[in-house]
Amino acid sequence: MPPFISTLNQYGIKGIEPFIGFFKSIISNISYIGRQEDNSLGDPAAYYHEHPEQLKRVVNELKKLDTGIDDIEIAEFTNQENRKIYYSIIYNETEEGKKPLNHSEMSTGSKALYSRLCMIFDTLDRGGVLLFDEIDSHLHSSLVPKILGLFLDNEVNKNNAQLIFTSHDSSLLDLMKKYRTYIFEKEKGESICYRIDELPSALTSRNDRSLSEVYKSGAIGGIPNI
Repeated sequence: MPPFISTLNQYGIKGIEPFIGFFKSIISNISYIGRQEDNSLGDPAAYYHEHPEQLKRVVNELKKLDTGIDDIEIAEFTNQENRKIYYSIIYNETEEGKKPLNHSEMSTGSKALYSRLCMIFDTLDRGGVLLFDEIDSHLHSSLVPKILGLFLDNEVNKNNAQLIFTSHDSSLLDLMKKYRTYIFEKEKGESICYRIDELPSALTSRNDRSLSEVYKSGAIGGIPNI
């Protein structure tokens, strides 16, 4: 959270408490050392053990997304420190019937979905904010619009949850449009950003014009100078 908010909190300023609550409620895959493979909810298997209803939703979503996953079971064991460790058993539907796999045997894309969906559904349920760096990493390009659709669907996103993400997939420009998209580029080693609707209207005003094609042409910036 911003330093000035932390400072006001340290001085016991009561009026800052709603802002503290807001920043603490943000879920992200970013920490102070950068992007993390895990998320701020902790280990997905432990989270799903505590929230079995979310596991059921995630399994249903994974089935819709053609991952080959038929079911997921959360198992546990006690380690030498007498601490419970949770792990996932994934069942794939094969010609010989259901085949169990450990989490380590899943494809990278399935692992990514498995972890990210718990963050997504938790955010949708709370009406909070999800910050996600490189939401398209390890995922097929057709899957990301499905994820974004969960936030754009008022029947699913009943609590006005927000998703703020970065991506290298320019095709998402046509889904997100100019009022919700920032372009980032570097100038002399410094990163700058601007919202697409801040650009001259002649570049982006036509509703029938593909923003992704305009972007690829280099007209609105954000293209590496290679």
